[in-house]
Amino acid sequence: MTDNTFPRLRGLLAIALLPILVACSDDTPTGGLLNQQDGGGIDPDADYILELDGPTCVSAGSTSTPFTALLTTEAGDPVPNVFVLIEPFVGEEPAGTITATAPDGRQRVGGANTDEDGEMVFTYRAPTEIRTEVSVSLEGTAVVDDEVRGEDQLSVRVPAQQAPTVRVQGPINTATGSRIPSGSLEVEAGALASEFLVTVTSTGNCNGTTQPVRGANVEVQTTLTNSVIRQTDQETLLDGTAVFDYLAPSTVNTRTADTLTVFGSTAGGTTEREYTLFVLPGPPDPYARITVRGPTSVPAGTTQSGYTATVEQVQEDADGNETITALPDVKVNLSSSDNGSFDVQTNSEGLRGVTDDFGVVRFGFRPAASGNSAQTVDLTATVATENDATALTLCNEAGAQCTDSIEVQVQADTFTFTDPAFGEGALVGPNNAVNLEIDWRDGSGSGVTGCVDLTAQFDGASGTSFGLIINNDPVTASQTRRARVANGVFERPHAVYSDRSGFVTIIAEDNRDCATSPNPQLEASTGVQFQDEVCTTTSDGRNCVDLQAPLRVLTSPDDAGNQRTATLTFEVRNNAFQPIDGAQVTFTITSAANAGNPNERVFPGGGTTNASGVATSRYFVPTFNPQLAADEVRTVDVQACVRRIAADGSDNGQVCSTRRIEIVAPPTD
Repeated sequence: MTDNTFPRLRGLLAIALLPILVACSDDTPTGGLLNQQDGGGIDPDADYILELDGPTCVSAGSTSTPFTALLTTEAGDPVPNVFVLIEPFVGEEPAGTITATAPDGRQRVGGANTDEDGEMVFTYRAPTEIRTEVSVSLEGTAVVDDEVRGEDQLSVRVPAQQAPTVRVQGPINTATGSRIPSGSLEVEAGALASEFLVTVTSTGNCNGTTQPVRGANVEVQTTLTNSVIRQTDQETLLDGTAVFDYLAPSTVNTRTADTLTVFGSTAGGTTEREYTLFVLPGPPDPYARITVRGPTSVPAGTTQSGYTATVEQVQEDADGNETITALPDVKVNLSSSDNGSFDVQTNSEGLRGVTDDFGVVRFGFRPAASGNSAQTVDLTATVATENDATALTLCNEAGAQCTDSIEVQVQADTFTFTDPAFGEGALVGPNNAVNLEIDWRDGSGSGVTGCVDLTAQFDGASGTSFGLIINNDPVTASQTRRARVANGVFERPHAVYSDRSGFVTIIAEDNRDCATSPNPQLEASTGVQFQDEVCTTTSDGRNCVDLQAPLRVLTSPDDAGNQRTATLTFEVRNNAFQPIDGAQVTFTITSAANAGNPNERVFPGGGTTNASGVATSRYFVPTFNPQLAADEVRTVDVQACVRRIAADGSDNGQVCSTRRIEIVAPPTD
């Protein structure tokens, strides 16, 4: 308590305001003291002692802990039921709000009557708009019958609010669990980066500690005009945080920096912080590639099966890595340099010469050339672009190869493998070796006795062991094995194996005299597609198949009016958790987001895994009519399956992986 004499003008003002305060209160300023002098009570004409006590500092814009006003007689006895007025001033200007607690427990503005202990409890809310620290004088007045009977003053320090501290953090890195710092985030063109975190703190309080700021205004600006910010929170929450999403521009030509400037504003001022990310250009346009594969020799006058023409879409990334997907429903034209004939199989829809779900056309070839000497014929497959706008576009792109040929030797002798059929499937491992059978006859049909030189070629994963097994004697792939033929067939058992999935081609060249340095004229070939046995889980519990897809996509169309797509990546591994090459896979929608919409689809619907055990497809996001609401979420379930081959080589069903994708509306500007 300090002993100050108030300016009389302010005291008179307090008395003048008292009727107004009384009108808003059930408390009376006299409290009935005028009637106590006859009963031996407190003298209503005596002067009282008023003492104010409480905190000496209150943060700007906040409410203090309780103050007390104690009213006693000069002898120290408490004076109950007397109205005490509290007024906060900075100089002559009112500064803040007083809320007092009356004896009945109700809240009063400006003051209240003392209780039976002569006390009145009140709180003080400091003003918000303070640029520099001020000292507020809390001036108390005890009033009886419009007369000031006691007074006191207490000084309270109100520190100015400081400009806040703003921190910006990027989305969470799912691999590490940490947020991505400025300068390290890369976002593909048109992609969404979710949940940037803004934290606003301030030290503008009595004890100088750093505390989160609730209700700070947050604004985000970008340097790229076509990028979009979607703010989840316009103001910070109780913990001083706000969240926003970033949608990258749909097109950039090079890796482009976008600086996000985040503003945090409070009564103490505005602070800005920058976060730099990089927008990556989209991949180059995809192109088409056709590949012809099959036996490299054909006996004259016979139809040789096992030929394939495979049409694929090739998508290269910035580093030149290829992502290959099958192109179904593409017409393929076949021709040969000798005008031979073709036996073309139909696809699953009954169309002849049109690729199936795996982008493949299968056919046999019967050469027109015949005779006693070997001849060479070129087989050519060409993607038909007439009446197919997609094929025409893909074939006109840089790097496209829409025509492919192989050279086939037409034999006068019958010189061919009779087993296995070209492209026959088998499981990996020497214990699953495939037996080889050859038929070598001269023009008269008599079996030939002599030698053939055998070699094996592998097309698949690197680091693979493969080769020939002759009479239970394995021969490495780097060697050529000379095998004896009697009456047109092998004298001893011959087989081929591989320990990893891939395609092994076996080539036989004639060596009638079993010479050390032969001059071969005839060639026969066959091939086996070795497959890893597809599993559900490995022995240590890891998933053998895994479909990867984005968790959330935006509805179509995009800013350019095009249908949005999401890449589906399906990874297949064997029981040793090694990639499976050449596995046949399919992609389907099991639960559509917009049932009946023909634009919602997965394309292509099938393919084969590459050497890394990966096959890809795309999900085409539909357009919703009406458009989805801002808080509406639709879901689609996509599934990828791979054929499961049993140990005996039979079809044993399939193994599948399913992912759910959320679809939301694009953010509004």
